This record gives sequence, C-alpha cells and structure tokens, in this order.
Amino acid sequence: PKGAPYLFMRKQVSHLIKRFDNERLNIDSEIIPANGLDARLLKDIEKLDQAIEGAEDYEKLGKLFHDVEIGLLKRFSRWLVQKEVVEYADQFCSIVGAYFNFIYGYEHQSPLSLGDQRGKYVVDFMTDFLLRKTSMEPWEYTLAPSALRLLYTFLYEKGYLEEPPNSMIEFIDIIEPHLIERLKEQFS
Repeated sequence: PKGAPYLFMRKQVSHLIKRFDNERLNIDSEIIPANGLDARLLKDIEKLDQAIEGAEDYEKLGKLFHDVEIGLLKRFSRWLVQKEVVEYADQFCSIVGAYFNFIYGYEHQSPLSLGDQRGKYVVDFMTDFLLRKTSMEPWEYTLAPSALRLLYTFLYEKGYLEEPPNSMIEFIDIIEPHLIERLKEQFS
C-alpha cells in the first residue's frame, strides 16, 4: 500500500492436484464387529438423530452433539488403526469431523443424519463446504472421497447402517472427478 513503511508481496503458488490412489491404503477387508463402546456410540448417534428430527433446540443439543462428535472420531480413528490405515488417519478423521459438523451442525432444508444417503449433500460438502470451512494443504482435500467411503463402511460394520453403503460409495466415485477439477481450478 502507498505510504506504508513495509512492502507487501503477494506470493502465488500452484499445486499439482491429482486423484488420491485408494490402492495405497491396503485396507484389511475383515469386518470388525461392534463392541460395547461402539454400541454406546451408535445409541448416542441415534439419540442425536431423533433430537434433530424432532427439531429440538440446538442449545439443548450442544452437549449431545459434542459427545457424539468426540465419540465418533475416537471410534473411527480406532477402527482405522484396526484396518491398518494409519498413514492418513489424522487427515481422514479431520475430514470426517468436518462432515459430521456439516450434517448435524448446519441447517439444511430438511433435517439430516449420517444414515441419510442423499448424494446432493455429499456434493455440497465436498465441492463447497469443505473448501470454505476448513484449512488444509491442497493435496489433503483429495482425501475427502476416501474419508467418506471409509466413514460409511465404518458405519455399516458397526451396525448404524442396515444395508451396505454400495450406492453411496458409487456416488462418491462418480463425484470424485468433479472434486478434483474444482481443486485444480482453485489451487493450480
């Protein structure tokens, strides 16, 4: 700026953005059944779902929301370790935490829960919310589709989802190239 005693320089950086290779994860395919801690988490998620569906006051939901978020991230992180997905576990948990906040912490046209497999909201999350509300390295955003695939697999294995999340995973596969294009536009 004119008259300022300092010179401000704008640094522009370009990043190489490419699709994350899921084959690198080498996920153990053995199903890990729910234990007592998982059962308690599922009960709390269902209680939160009912409270959201019943349009209870967000002030009253604060503690339950916080407890479910912490519990989900702890159990999901533990599950990732059991599945031998350690290298990106922190990034996956961060993305899942943002997704949890997007689903339960923001007002949508109709109440949402983790059990709702409405693709529109996954698109909104990955191509808009995640980019606006989180601060990560550009390459970390490419982990979002994998994180959501793993989350839905986790929710199925633990008994929250009654049916395998195949349709949701297929939908995530379809929108992943759109996310990569959006990332290239923003960071390249």
